[in-house]
Amino acid sequence: MLVLVVASTAATRVAWGAENESITVRWADDANSGVVPNTDPAPVSAALGDASPRAFAQSELWSSKAIAQQGDGEFDLAAESFAKALQIRRIHEGLHHLNHLPLIESLIKVHEQRRDWNGVDRMYRLLTWVHERESSEQQSSVLARYARWHIRAHQLPTEHPPYQHLLNADAALTKAVAIEESQGGGKGEGEDRDNGLVALLYLRATVAYYIADHMTTWSGDAVTGVVPEAIITEDSLDWSDTVLRRNVLFKAFNDGEAALERALSLEQASRDPGAIAIALAFRGDWELLFNRRRAATNYYAQSQRHLIDAGDRAPFNFNLPVALPATAYYRRQRSKAATEPSNFVRVRFDVSPAGKVREWEFIEVQPPEAKHLAGQVRRMLRTMRYRPRLLDGKPTRAEDVEARFVFPATNSVREPQGNIL
Repeated sequence: MLVLVVASTAATRVAWGAENESITVRWADDANSGVVPNTDPAPVSAALGDASPRAFAQSELWSSKAIAQQGDGEFDLAAESFAKALQIRRIHEGLHHLNHLPLIESLIKVHEQRRDWNGVDRMYRLLTWVHERESSEQQSSVLARYARWHIRAHQLPTEHPPYQHLLNADAALTKAVAIEESQGGGKGEGEDRDNGLVALLYLRATVAYYIADHMTTWSGDAVTGVVPEAIITEDSLDWSDTVLRRNVLFKAFNDGEAALERALSLEQASRDPGAIAIALAFRGDWELLFNRRRAATNYYAQSQRHLIDAGDRAPFNFNLPVALPATAYYRRQRSKAATEPSNFVRVRFDVSPAGKVREWEFIEVQPPEAKHLAGQVRRMLRTMRYRPRLLDGKPTRAEDVEARFVFPATNSVREPQGNIL
């Protein structure tokens, strides 16, 4: 009988395919998790009935006003002004039009600045809907972006439970993969490589992992997101919940495995040893995350042989451990976090051949008075998994590995619940 046990990686919420830089830890700001002002488009004026160019000039005026307000840090007012500009456009151009996209993008940005995650969610849904209704050539890339938002949103205080966000991400990627398959697939070139078929398959495997991880770590109702304190029951063992979690876990494992196998077959067809090495390493990561060490070691050994074939063009190596999942979708956020004010913890540790953290010591905590951050990192280290260092195709212990855990500098900090982005 196959028993799947997900190795929870609470600190490394990123996705298959990026460099292993610093580890970014994100939480929701309690001060901004309550009810926010309603910024849905409101009636602007009687001039909305004017179909002349003057009406579009009004839209431009509202947009200009919003940009000025945004520059002054008046994000609530800017959101209202952008919404009015968009309303005028929708009245005179229809509910969906590609001309609306700049305003929708502006609303996404200003809602991010307001930390109005429900507003961000509404605008991402509108963005995806417009591209779909207008049969945009960028539909698959927009769906991938929509999925990335939902991966992030499942750790934010929105009106939807975490599991629903992950299901939305999976549905968006399923559609994006189908679109790419119908168009012949491929990796894509330049900026499109991030949204090519192979990248979409890696991202779908990432979502499958998050679903499995959520089902094995969430305390409370994993589907509705209800926390234990809100559950009124005298039965401490809910067998229906156990069966549900097990079924979802097995489906997530199979979906992720199928996505990675498909990506591997595409890379093998390309005959690029570097790309094949990456795909094999990701297959090994998948097996290791589910505690299947023998299969993981086999994939890692195959990957290392292809890296030798790649020579100077090898995209990575097994000299140092890599935090799992060895992630790609969060690279933009990690780069952004590196340039923003933040608190961080630097820690040194060893990584065992099984990919587990051993014998850690703290090097630096910033700010020094934030001792509670060291406690959070300590709890994370106990559950983290790393792709182990390989020597001649065999996992070996790596000593004195250093990692930097980055925490956004906010005025409100709360203990992490479940996994952390």
